Amino acid sequence: MICGRPLGRSWRVSLLSRPFCLIHVGEPGCRICAEPCVTERLCRPCGATAVTTQADVDREVPGIRRVLTEMGVVLRTPVPARLVPGSYLDRDFQGAGFKVHGYTRSRGGEVVGITILSGLAQVEFGAVVAHEVMHAWLIQHGFPDAPDPLVEGLCELVAYGWLGRRADPRAALLRDGMHRRADAVYGEGFRQAYTAAQRHGVPGVLEAVRATGRLP
Repeated sequence: MICGRPLGRSWRVSLLSRPFCLIHVGEPGCRICAEPCVTERLCRPCGATAVTTQADVDREVPGIRRVLTEMGVVLRTPVPARLVPGSYLDRDFQGAGFKVHGYTRSRGGEVVGITILSGLAQVEFGAVVAHEVMHAWLIQHGFPDAPDPLVEGLCELVAYGWLGRRADPRAALLRDGMHRRADAVYGEGFRQAYTAAQRHGVPGVLEAVRATGRLP
């Protein structure tokens, strides 16, 4: 229930099967589950998991790192992660054409740090950290420069794998959205990397990219 009113004879449900009354139809929907939002494009249940402080980061990152280690994504040198407000990322990525949730800062072959948008739901935060850790992994392991769709596709593939190891139903919604994302860099890049991984396995894909700069 969003507003506390009786549902009446008919109602709608979110992608997490939470009912809401028809008075909210047409209001902005949660970017994860499509339930009408309370604030900042997150509904109340999804927003309750938001990562908003560095203490939240310090609590979440070790578990994310453990899962990535199980996946074989282990950084040679640990990289700090910090939160920034949306205005910070909007300023640095004007004209990107989409909302940036994180980025990896590097100098040459050295990864300086990972920056993550504050206020992401817990499962979103984990997926973004997994994506950015893969950027750091590629840099630290000396992978050659490659087109953005290839690089972002590989990083999205790791985020997809991390989400697949989560029991939270929101993770399944985010994974489904990755298959349907329309843009040519993150969406098509992911789908190409995913198809290659289905055929050759992730290690085979990475070895091919390291050797040729292309997907197998």
